[in-house]
Amino acid sequence: MTEQKFFSPEDLALRWGISPGTLANWRCYGGGPEYQKIGGRVRYSKNEVIAFEERRGLDRRPQHE
Repeated sequence: MTEQKFFSPEDLALRWGISPGTLANWRCYGGGPEYQKIGGRVRYSKNEVIAFEERRGLDRRPQHE
């Protein structure tokens, strides 16, 4: 089984150059990528983040993953 990578809201906000508050608003009102709560903490799967970027035409992936 391969290990799945997850982003915290802070990591994802840094990746996209937005504030963690924007992600919180998206979670509350919709419009952002799917997320999961793991151990009471919000996490975004790497696969969902990449799929969201592709759907939106974003290429925000860092050069060194």
